[in-house]
Amino acid sequence: MSGSVPPVLVVGAGVSGLTCAVSMQEAGYLTRIVTSARPAQTTSMMAAAVWTIPGTNPRSRSFEWALASRSVFEQLTRDPASGVSPLVQRELETTQPFRPLGWEGRFPWIRTLEANEVPPGYSGGWRIEGFLIDPTFYLPWLQARFERGGGTIEVGQLGSLDEARGQVVVNCSGLGARELCADQDLVPVRGQIVAVRAEGIREGISYEGNPERIRYVYPRRNEVILGGTREAGNDSPLPDPRTTERILRDCQTLVPELEKAVLVESRVGIRPGRPAVRLERDRLADGRLLIHNYGHGGQGFLLSWGCADEVVRLIQAAD
Repeated sequence: MSGSVPPVLVVGAGVSGLTCAVSMQEAGYLTRIVTSARPAQTTSMMAAAVWTIPGTNPRSRSFEWALASRSVFEQLTRDPASGVSPLVQRELETTQPFRPLGWEGRFPWIRTLEANEVPPGYSGGWRIEGFLIDPTFYLPWLQARFERGGGTIEVGQLGSLDEARGQVVVNCSGLGARELCADQDLVPVRGQIVAVRAEGIREGISYEGNPERIRYVYPRRNEVILGGTREAGNDSPLPDPRTTERILRDCQTLVPELEKAVLVESRVGIRPGRPAVRLERDRLADGRLLIHNYGHGGQGFLLSWGCADEVVRLIQAAD
């Protein structure tokens, strides 16, 4: 963009908004955030938040975004305050016959599971050396990084994106884009997780082949996260006790040690579901530059740094 560096306003303070704000700030842009909820009250705080195989559309771009994010998370494991730590997990499949992804052999962090690593009832899977991003540590750490750089977060509700006060506006409003952009492709996708205390669980394991009954186990520093649900069209924020019981039963089939787990609480987050992530350049009614970055579903953390990098490039490339 020609001339002096323009002030940027980010709309939204979930993981996508915070990451974009940090990336733009560190690229030299004067950056502010306006949000309807502070980071600790966003859906991102309820996320399981792991780095694993991306499954969002557009597939090729999502893979590039995920690889860029992986590089950053690998660096952040050196900072315990970030809440990012290495995580080895098994991702299971039931497809018959089991088909490799085609990434095995290309990357050292993924391989096909050996037969003795696959639990009964599954056809195969992958061993992935990824990362666990604990939102209870990571989001406050990311917010502090932004504020140390001089960034500010304003809590407020926009009636439209045209009301945003910034020469450049970055729309990371998540599910709020249904109203702000009249985006009818966005749907609420309810996710319920269960936090437990359990000893001796060091690795993750997941199965997401059945969208009606996904299951995963991810050990954090102070708890173990069990999941989950992916209920499109459901925006109820209240935990369902029957779903909690189902999650506990299903996860015990993956990790029998969970039979001795102590229930902490159930949590619900409403994800911004969309057929594909919307990351593109646009214009407001008065001609100001607008960048959309929303619709990540349940993979906001996984794609966050790669998407933020692209947002910065789009701004820099604007006339």
